[in-house]
Amino acid sequence: MFVSADWQESRYARVGIDESHVENLVTSQLFWQRAEKVVKAIKPLYEVLHTVDSERYPQIGFLYYMMEWIKKYISENDPKHAQKFINIIERRWDYQMGRDLHLVAYYLNSRFQYIISGIDMDNELLAALRNVIYKMVSDSKITSLCLQETK
Repeated sequence: MFVSADWQESRYARVGIDESHVENLVTSQLFWQRAEKVVKAIKPLYEVLHTVDSERYPQIGFLYYMMEWIKKYISENDPKHAQKFINIIERRWDYQMGRDLHLVAYYLNSRFQYIISGIDMDNELLAALRNVIYKMVSDSKITSLCLQETK
C-alpha cells in the first residue's frame, strides 16, 4: 500500500501529517515482531473459540481442558511473554465463566477420567464438584449420597 502511486499522491503520505506516522509504524521491524507475538498468543484462542462455536457436540466438558491447553501452548511458544497473556486469559476466565460448572464438566468427562492421571484426586476439581452439588441439591441426605459417590 505504501509504495503505490495512490498512497504517494495522497495527502496522508506527506511528512509531518499525523497519518504519515501510520506508514512509519507499519514499515518498522518492531511493529511486525510485536504483531507476530500477538498472533502466536491469539491463534490457540481462535482455535478454541472455533471449536466451542461448533454445534455438533456439547463443549462444556472440554472447555476447561482447552483453556489449560491454551496456557501450556502459549508458555511453550513464547516463554518470555507468556505470563502476560496467561494473566489476561485467567482474569477473563474468572470474570466471565462459571468456573465451578466448567471444572465439574471437565471432571465428569469420562474421556479425561481415563487419560489424565490423578484427576480424581485434584482438590480444586473436587471442591468445585462439592460446590455444584450443594447448589443443585437442597436435601442434605441426597447431597451426602452424591458426595459419597465421588470417593
